[in-house]
Amino acid sequence: MGAVAVIVVDMLNPYDHEDADTLEKSVEQILEPLAGLMRRAHRHRDARLIVVNDNHGDFANGKVNGVITGLRRARPEHVIIADDDVRYGGSEPARLDALLKRADLVRPQNRFDPMPWHARWDSARTLLNCGFGADHPGTFGVRRSTFLAMGGYDGNVLFENLELIRTVGAHGGREERPSISTSVS
Repeated sequence: MGAVAVIVVDMLNPYDHEDADTLEKSVEQILEPLAGLMRRAHRHRDARLIVVNDNHGDFANGKVNGVITGLRRARPEHVIIADDDVRYGGSEPARLDALLKRADLVRPQNRFDPMPWHARWDSARTLLNCGFGADHPGTFGVRRSTFLAMGGYDGNVLFENLELIRTVGAHGGREERPSISTSVS
């Protein structure tokens, strides 16, 4: 795999809102794996570690602000965008990198592991979406040059991942929907 950018978006948070206790527990679970990933990226000579806590714009969906800022700061052509609960294993990032040599957007398939009650319910939705084409995952591979050429995507939407897919398509981008399976915890 060539040069890679690891973009960590908006992990600094005062947690002074209504559902802070729930989110705080989720963050506690991700801190050590995230710290390990950041340490590996820092040591890897071809990796660029980018921590984004500022906002590119004033979009209603704050994740889009961070993604746009991170992709503007990244230097590698192939970038993985992933929600905080997505886990890549083994050879999955290298396969996604290889697919980005011929596509502008790669849309892997999420799978839940473990399978709490909401995951069983959501898996039914996933199967229906796959039956009609593809699901909308919490992760993508994207070509940075395509992303910058299209000017990012609209962050004033509820479903930002669908908006990214539509924007890449509207700009003539090629999409791949491989059988790469990423774990969602």
